[in-house]
Amino acid sequence: ESKKPKVGIIATGALLHHALMAAKELEEEGIESEVMNLSSIKPLDEEAIIALAEKAKRIVTVEEHQKNGGMGSAVSECLAENYPVPIEFIAVKDQFGQSGKEAELLKHYGLDKNAVIKAVKKKADVLDQSDILKEVGGNAKEIHKESGAPEVNRTLEILKSQLPKEGAK
Repeated sequence: ESKKPKVGIIATGALLHHALMAAKELEEEGIESEVMNLSSIKPLDEEAIIALAEKAKRIVTVEEHQKNGGMGSAVSECLAENYPVPIEFIAVKDQFGQSGKEAELLKHYGLDKNAVIKAVKKKADVLDQSDILKEVGGNAKEIHKESGAPEVNRTLEILKSQLPKEGAK
């Protein structure tokens, strides 16, 4: 558990192990993350999901299920309603299953440790509303809730409107 994770990783099932290995490798590279084991999708542990999103400001979900209608979808619905943050999904992307060795299949579908590392690095580079507002001033939590948008680039206009007018500071 990291005190200041840059990205929260929410994993379920057998891919939890890959998420933990990715987090360890990322830590060695100086990218802090926190891994949450979401062992049940129904009931969904909304409090834990929201707490991790508030702490990390960015989420990567990891599952061996179809992206649509899976754990990542449930997490994104929860966060869209309660605390929108940038999200990246590691899941099967609308493809039929195949037979093969586990390692080959995980790599083929982009579900292995390397896919998790790539997704975390992608999200770690995304500024969230709080990062921007530290630079420009303002109440990040208030604007974050007002925006309702999961990505910063969708809320830039809201953030810009909060900037002091020229001459005022």
